[in-house]
Amino acid sequence: MVRGALALALLAVHLDAATVVDHAPARDENTPADRRETCRVLEDTRVLTGPRKRDPAVEVRRLLVHSTGNAKGQQRVREKRLAKACEDLDKLQRGAGGRKRVAALVTVSCLALLVFCLIERQVRRALGGDQKMQGLYPGNQRVRPTGRMILYHLSGLRLRAGHTTDPPTIVISRGVQLHLLDLLGLEPTHPRWPET
Repeated sequence: MVRGALALALLAVHLDAATVVDHAPARDENTPADRRETCRVLEDTRVLTGPRKRDPAVEVRRLLVHSTGNAKGQQRVREKRLAKACEDLDKLQRGAGGRKRVAALVTVSCLALLVFCLIERQVRRALGGDQKMQGLYPGNQRVRPTGRMILYHLSGLRLRAGHTTDPPTIVISRGVQLHLLDLLGLEPTHPRWPET
């Protein structure tokens, strides 16, 4: 027996063929007949096949049942969820400082995603050919680098603070980091002195 939204969708195709059944649930016993929920039923058959090609096809009887009471209940649930979502959005806007602040956060997130994609694109273009490299995963297999893996490996870089006569240096602990920096066209070992 198929109920709910699926039954409604299937019944909508064959609504004229569906039969209105004389059924009143217990909750509608004292409700006037013109305000009671109605139920529609449609019976058909469907052929089901097994997961393997050699499995035999089986024809089953299917009953599609739609109740206006259930449909109204589902509509009320959807309206409550929508109201809750609107309430949560209002809270987010108030907590984030209003619509302008939310718009600014979305803009920053989009810019971060753009930089993420540009890093991935630059590394793949610099690799050329099949755009694959070794050293990103254990086992040393050749794979196409993703932005996530590139940033994962670069997150292990450390900056060694400099002194008055000694500039700061980037500490590279793995060869893959040096390779990625080279693919990105960055001078890895000698960052500039900060402007004072």
